[in-house]
Amino acid sequence: MCRQAKGLGMLYLRSAAVPLLIVGVALIAASCAGDGDAPASPDAVSIIRSYQRVRIEAEGADEIEGKQFRIADDPDASGGKCVEIPVGAGLPEDGNFSRAVYRFTVKASGSYTFWCRNKCFDECGSLAVRLDKVGRPHVEAYMFGGAWWRPPRWRWSPVYTEGTGRPRQFDLAAGEHVLEMLNRSDGPRFDVLLLTDEPGYVPEGLGDP
Repeated sequence: MCRQAKGLGMLYLRSAAVPLLIVGVALIAASCAGDGDAPASPDAVSIIRSYQRVRIEAEGADEIEGKQFRIADDPDASGGKCVEIPVGAGLPEDGNFSRAVYRFTVKASGSYTFWCRNKCFDECGSLAVRLDKVGRPHVEAYMFGGAWWRPPRWRWSPVYTEGTGRPRQFDLAAGEHVLEMLNRSDGPRFDVLLLTDEPGYVPEGLGDP
């Protein structure tokens, strides 16, 4: 009985070793496939391409309040149109408030940089922006620095963190958000608004999505 049991035990061990050997060979093959110049796996590719970009046409605002903002024609703007604050339209501190409201959705939570394609017609032109603060005081906003060239030309500006000169990061949860563009001085035009969580990204041209 003991010899028979021993024989059966050895048979079991040998039969069990076959699938274990197959698994071991498969693991080694998978490990080797990751070496050399083998192409990246689909999962690795999807991680590289997972950055979010939200591109908004300025003239497509959900609503515009106040008389300081108006839609204008510009042959160098995306779609030939933009939003402008005419020179002499008045300043917020004088009670001349205006805002353009945009509702947008981000698919993934993250730290986003906010860019604006703008053009200034005098050395003071600048804009203000705020996120998810509808109904709060007008002054609770972040600024785009103005820049002026002769002749005026379109440029991309990020929202800067005050006192650092670095683009400000906005922590946004996945889902819907509300963006407000606010008048700060007269003279600027804005064309395209772009938010992205891609580190180091700087838009060019019309800011392709």
